This record gives sequence, C-alpha cells and structure tokens, in this order.
Amino acid sequence: MEQQLEQRFEELAVHCADSRDSRCLAELREAWESFHRTKDRNAGYMLNGEYEKARQGLTQQGRQLFKARWIMPFNGWKTSLSPSDQKKSAK
Repeated sequence: MEQQLEQRFEELAVHCADSRDSRCLAELREAWESFHRTKDRNAGYMLNGEYEKARQGLTQQGRQLFKARWIMPFNGWKTSLSPSDQKKSAK
C-alpha cells in the first residue's frame, strides 16, 4: 500500500499548478509519513505485548498527528478552489 501511495503522490506532484498546491501536497505527504511511523511503532508495541501502549499511541499520537497535518492543509487547499471546483470536490 505504501508503494502505491508514493506513486500517487508522484502523480499528484506533476499536476500541482502552483506553489500552494505543492506545499499542500508536501504537507499531506508529511502527515502520512508521521502516521506511518506511529503505526509501525505501535505494531512493535503489539508484538511485544504492550497493548495499552499501542492503543494510546494510536489514539493519541497517530490520529492526532495525521488530523493536524492533513485537515489543516486540506482546508487551505479547499478554500483556494473556485466555487465550481469546490462543488466538484464535495462529490
């Protein structure tokens, strides 16, 4: 899955129209990488039987990092769209 996601990031990069698009895409990529690192760390906790630590890491760190780094760029990206583009992206 990670390889497919990386390919999609590369495809999106080709279509970035301006520096704002590029910045938002970079922030999305960073959000995914933060979430991915947390997910891998939590998998290690699970394998070591540290279930509570894994649960806390997922709910407190992984999701919060991803939301903070993804929702903010998305909102910025969405507000830069024209009204007709916003309707298309809502579908």
